[in-house]
Amino acid sequence: MSHHFVSVKSLPAGGESFSPASAPAWTRLLPLIGGAGAVLSIILFLMGDKISFPAQGVEGHELHYSALSTYAYSWLFAFFVCFTLACGGVFWCILHNVSNSGWGVAIRRLAEILANMIPVVAICGLPLLLSALLKSENGMAFSLFGWMKEHAEVVGSSVREGLSHNLHEKYPYMNLGWDGWLPGWLPRFVIYFAALGLIARFLLKSSVSQDTTGDVKTTLKVRFHSSWFIIIFALCVTFAATDWVKGLNYTWASTMFGVNVFAGCALSSMAFLIIVVTTLKDLGYLKHIVTPEHTHLMGKLMLAFTIFWAYIAFSQYFLIWYANIAEETQFYAIRNTGGWNIYSMLMVACHFFLPFVCLLPQAWKKNYRRIRKIAIFVLCVHVMELYWFIIPERGPKLADRPTIGWAVLFDVIALVTVGSIFLWAFIRLLSKQSLYPCGDPRLQESINVVN
Repeated sequence: MSHHFVSVKSLPAGGESFSPASAPAWTRLLPLIGGAGAVLSIILFLMGDKISFPAQGVEGHELHYSALSTYAYSWLFAFFVCFTLACGGVFWCILHNVSNSGWGVAIRRLAEILANMIPVVAICGLPLLLSALLKSENGMAFSLFGWMKEHAEVVGSSVREGLSHNLHEKYPYMNLGWDGWLPGWLPRFVIYFAALGLIARFLLKSSVSQDTTGDVKTTLKVRFHSSWFIIIFALCVTFAATDWVKGLNYTWASTMFGVNVFAGCALSSMAFLIIVVTTLKDLGYLKHIVTPEHTHLMGKLMLAFTIFWAYIAFSQYFLIWYANIAEETQFYAIRNTGGWNIYSMLMVACHFFLPFVCLLPQAWKKNYRRIRKIAIFVLCVHVMELYWFIIPERGPKLADRPTIGWAVLFDVIALVTVGSIFLWAFIRLLSKQSLYPCGDPRLQESINVVN
């Protein structure tokens, strides 16, 4: 197809600024919704252990769950959804820089802003951190992680010697403080956010400074540092997924889980960026910056990670099924009982087959309204997957896998609360600098890309 050449000299000298007033009217409700949800959440965190709800177990006997122990899973789910989105933003920034991507310059600033949501996610993770730091047995962290409870139940000076064999062997990793040179759960929590937050801040600050200088040395410097940033990113995402999700059942073993979460980070964040880009286009922004060629390329990346996710998810399932080891199969056994089996089958269709078919036609990827609908679907399915990771662990054991209808309301409240805070902060940060890196020397190459 023919492509109209655009010169950077015809663009505004200082880039293009976003005005929050031009955002859709419903976004003005975000601080109100997030604030109300935060207040309700604080009440549940402080008083939830005194409130209990009945539930029906699989075998018909009555169970009782405290509001805190139930809402802890809901909050972890919502927190981890936003964590994966922000981590995906970090990944795309690093990848665009380390690969010297020319076409990606036009959309890189949006990825940098998404990456800088890491501090916001860290604030949302404070209930998890503080409850573990205070070692509150009725707190959020102790409601989630059985190994913390087992640590607390051990009496005497030698905690490690009093643990079960499984947890005794994993003590160098699964402890709250330090064991020799290896940082425990609490230090790692701080390390993840500090490392990812500093990387995101450095990338955005360097990019914004280049808006005024236009110095190519900034591009070279960021490219050099991104080559080792990507190693730090991989370690942080892998171990964070292990600590916060895989750690819900410390007896489960899988070496591919971190890669599975990474695939979801990359896929969901690209879907989020497509939604943001196309919405900004609707609002009249990025008129000469983002073209159908960019949405085509972004759609191809979304297709690539849809396939990659399917490969990793199937490989993990196949290896665990083939080995047939009880410690490993329990993850899928839980998710194939009590109605979760239908949900699991739905995940296969929605996370791979439907997006795969929809992302194949070139014309669909170049139609920004259509690619936005696909991206919204992909993002929703990512949320479904994280729900599938976390919420089935809410029951105490396989025989008592509960069906708690009212608990879904807690899940919705947590997701709406954290999501509103996250989106409001993203819109605020979006308005503080140019929507694209106007000083990048590769900008003209990017806005005139043809593929």
